[in-house]
Amino acid sequence: MRRSLAPYAITATLVVVVSIAVLAGALATGGLLEERVVADASPAPTATRAPVELSRAGRITYWRTDPSGGNQLWVANIDGSQRRAIAKTDALSGVTATRWSPDGESIGYLDHGGQSVAVQRLDGSHVDLPLPPALVTAGSRFIDFDWSTDSRSLAATQRDAGSQNTDVYVALAGGGAWRNVTLLRNAFLSQWISADELLVHTQNGLIAVQRVDGSRLRPLTAQVATSPFLGDDGRVYYFAGQVSSAVRDATVPVINAGQARVWSLTLDGGDIRQETTQLYDDVRLVARWPNGRFVVHQGASTALAFLANGQPPIDTTVGVVDRVVFSPDRRTAIGVTSSRIFRYDTAQPDQPVVLLSDVTQPDAWYPETVTIARSSAAPSAPPRPAARYAFALAGLIWATDATGEVRLLQQLQSNDLDTRRLSGVAIPQWSPRGDRILYFDVLASSFAGAVFVTDVTGTGGRLSDQDAAGPFPTWSPDGNVAYTDLISSFDSAGFGADGEVRIVTPTNGARLTAYGAREIAFGGGRTYLIDNGKLNQQLQTRTDQAVVESVSTTSNRTVTTTAQLAADPLLGVFAARPLQLSALGASADGGTLSVRVSPAAGSVGFFYVFVRSADGKPTLVLAGQTVGDVRWSPQGHLVGMTVGRPLVRDAETGVIVAADTDGRFAGWSPDGSWFYVARETGLYAIPLIGGDPVRISALGVPVSTTP
Repeated sequence: MRRSLAPYAITATLVVVVSIAVLAGALATGGLLEERVVADASPAPTATRAPVELSRAGRITYWRTDPSGGNQLWVANIDGSQRRAIAKTDALSGVTATRWSPDGESIGYLDHGGQSVAVQRLDGSHVDLPLPPALVTAGSRFIDFDWSTDSRSLAATQRDAGSQNTDVYVALAGGGAWRNVTLLRNAFLSQWISADELLVHTQNGLIAVQRVDGSRLRPLTAQVATSPFLGDDGRVYYFAGQVSSAVRDATVPVINAGQARVWSLTLDGGDIRQETTQLYDDVRLVARWPNGRFVVHQGASTALAFLANGQPPIDTTVGVVDRVVFSPDRRTAIGVTSSRIFRYDTAQPDQPVVLLSDVTQPDAWYPETVTIARSSAAPSAPPRPAARYAFALAGLIWATDATGEVRLLQQLQSNDLDTRRLSGVAIPQWSPRGDRILYFDVLASSFAGAVFVTDVTGTGGRLSDQDAAGPFPTWSPDGNVAYTDLISSFDSAGFGADGEVRIVTPTNGARLTAYGAREIAFGGGRTYLIDNGKLNQQLQTRTDQAVVESVSTTSNRTVTTTAQLAADPLLGVFAARPLQLSALGASADGGTLSVRVSPAAGSVGFFYVFVRSADGKPTLVLAGQTVGDVRWSPQGHLVGMTVGRPLVRDAETGVIVAADTDGRFAGWSPDGSWFYVARETGLYAIPLIGGDPVRISALGVPVSTTP
């Protein structure tokens, strides 16, 4: 991730030395609260008493060391009245993240160095919620926590001691065991949005809503995104751009965005808006100021700063501002540093008034109403394809059910680097009967790919053998699985090994048929293969493959060869170079094939070539660097692709028959009468005969479809 040097970088000077003028002004206006020490005011942890009667208009809490050396937790009204100590601790160094509950009746904090969350109620009762013993023994800890909107539950991000694995856990505030509700090993808590739903984000750039019973994870957008929060207007704001796959800093385990802009949407995925035009680096989004300016953290800092230049800035003379809590009318706010509490007029964030100093882990509370914005329903739903969808997003395999709800099925082990090494892999594919999904994955800590099948409940497993598998498995027309075993190889990107295409059953991988070949495609009732070519001794890789049609179990018909393809005038750059073929595809009628032609030494670019299956004559040649998302229609010989924009061609003539102005080609409807376009704002279906795009969902990704 790069750090921007552009003039749009955040400017926030963090001054640790307190301004004497600010403090003097605060004292002159009565800003500093006078503290009265209450001798041993803290009850025993399990004791209860009449609740502290504090104002419902606003409250503060903080830790302070008393003259005897003890550390007490104090509460008071915003104006400093009704001060009272309600708890004490012997080890204040292990206390962090002190937070009021939304109802203002309890205070939670991370205790014992993050190995427990403590809940202290105003009536004096106390509950400790430690991590499960096995996680404590392993050195895991909580790195943050948040209260549910009804104050009955807590959620926290747990991080492993020896890795970057993180998950979100939930427990009842009144006591009980923590439950892992994400089970992703890369999930972070953002905040609660209701009594039973959480806003979460992952290291793979997913922002989603997670039900606290663990039953459902619902992605909000297909953009690579991070640091979402629910604004006071009920919209979800987030950064979209680049997201590092590793935490920003070992001591501050957060995920920052790079080359990112602020976007927003409603919780149902509607009304997506780009909020800023400038790109920002190494930042994470925190809040929105009442005037609409965005508040962020930069780098590994916990200091609040406005995004972009602007006047007035957030004052830092009182110290590093860690947190701000807004009043219900958002005209005033309480800010806290590690040792001070101060008040803002939100119209003048550069003029804070110090209320209290020499405290530890302070926090403030105002009554708050959670607002949820929903997109407006269309007056009448336009026609759309009848389809269920399967896709990969943020390292996860998803599918929609009959109602259109998105369901998480499986977690991938591979990452973007694995995919780039392979120059692309097949997207998850529905079976001909629509009851299973086939997908390719690269095994963890290896270069070896494998082929998997899952059903619509997420039940399934690996079909391929221990050798590396080729990255383009597919379904045979009769519902079996065809994949390439790279014999004795452990690298799916390598061309050195012989390939064997195997047809196996999807239930247990039992082998039905095998071909000595590297890839397979089906069309028009015919079977096409890329053969193994020959071993180039100088390059130690297999080159000079041919595309053949399997006529019988013992004979093939050659469609074209690398030598014949290189003879085409448009491929003259390949003259006298050893070539390789990959990414074989076939039209539904079997009359036209697509294949990627690449130099074995990688010295020049590659091409996508479309040839007639009858005689191997090219009908269309495209520079590969400009082409992506090549997908054949389920009917005839139309092919979709992205060439700067999404478009559909007649593969026999090369003529463009349909196109859109924005996005990438994302697939076909089951009957081939619609094609899909993925944009930042969602997935759209466009009638092949012409018409306006119809928004299918907020998730703009390539899809496989089934009725």
